[in-house]
Amino acid sequence: MQIIYEILGEIEKGASLDDIRKLIEYGKIKNHTSEDGKTILMSACRWGRLDLVGFLLEDDEIFIDQKDHFGRTALMFAAGHCHEEIVRFLIGKGANINLESKRGWTVLKKAVSGGSLSIVRYLVEECKMDIGKKSNRGADPVFYAAESNHLEILKYFVEERKASVNQIDRHGCTVLMSAARSGADQVVSYLINEAGADRDILCLRGMNTVMHAIEGNQLSTVSLLLDELGYNKDYSDGDGWNYLIFASIHGHLDMVKYLVEECGISVNSMSFSGSTPVMYACLEGHLDVIKYLVEEKKADLSIVNKDKQTIMDIAEENQNTHVIDYFKSFSL
Repeated sequence: MQIIYEILGEIEKGASLDDIRKLIEYGKIKNHTSEDGKTILMSACRWGRLDLVGFLLEDDEIFIDQKDHFGRTALMFAAGHCHEEIVRFLIGKGANINLESKRGWTVLKKAVSGGSLSIVRYLVEECKMDIGKKSNRGADPVFYAAESNHLEILKYFVEERKASVNQIDRHGCTVLMSAARSGADQVVSYLINEAGADRDILCLRGMNTVMHAIEGNQLSTVSLLLDELGYNKDYSDGDGWNYLIFASIHGHLDMVKYLVEECGISVNSMSFSGSTPVMYACLEGHLDVIKYLVEEKKADLSIVNKDKQTIMDIAEENQNTHVIDYFKSFSL
């Protein structure tokens, strides 16, 4: 088993074909795998070694479509790392383009996430792969282009292949939400300004696009949406959570500062339950956010929510020792 790791390491280091061939012939392990099921062929595809791929496939006993423990094939490794020559070579040798990994990833989705427009075009136009094929999360390659910030691939899907930008995955998230959560600012601008994305859709959790960007801690995207693309800074969801509450419960300090200092959201704003941003930060034990809201922005610690809870009640209920110790200094 040890020699398989030696060979995989030599491939990664760029060892010559002759040196790798000697190791393979010495160990007689062309078809052996590592503990996670990775083969020498997969590694050769991962590192763009067309010479080694050709050598390995001279042996009829090599199974070109073998999967690792995650369901990935050699072709997926080649596509995901933008090795077009190897992709074409493998398909020419009969590699199956329709296989899926355990997560529902196809070779096309791998190519999209890898960012190779030329491989994507080849798979769609010459191999006739379906761009509407969805993964386990209900997302097709359009989602992966958007959240990977591959604008040219997204434009290809939307403008040349007429893909919809308003489709949703099984969580009710749109392509725009996926891009915002990932901080793909160019894609976000394109979807809203040029592609006609519906900016008002809410996901199944009741979150809008800005909230997805906040949850992903994408400050530049939130600023883009609020300062340039006209989203309402005073928005709140069905529970009365505004953007500051949402950032506070997730513990994103820089986001909290931006929403308070640049957007003017009150540190004492309340959800429908009567809880304030500092209470939500307390709920999850985000002491840095708590200190900022209390010490720099003078958040009101005397507020009692509709469940008749004080800030100390919330800290004690959630057993946040460091937060409890902090509030004890205020004699609450």
